[in-house]
Amino acid sequence: VRAEVVFSGAAMQMEESMERDAARALRFYEMASLVPRGFAILSSAETHVDIRLAWLHSARLEFDAAEAILQRRRERDGDRS
Repeated sequence: VRAEVVFSGAAMQMEESMERDAARALRFYEMASLVPRGFAILSSAETHVDIRLAWLHSARLEFDAAEAILQRRRERDGDRS
């Protein structure tokens, strides 16, 4: 799903196969996010997981969930990229 579609505000629904893939990816990233802080091989890995989770929630039009993930990341890490 292209960024301009995800963030356009239009209520475009994903195709069924894309929805299944997104749900599977969400489960994978949610499992990856359970790794305790500091145990990631790369320090940017935790942020990457949060960004992917937020993207997948946005693609599924779950903007509240995406915003909550990004807010928690900001509270945890500050404004660094």
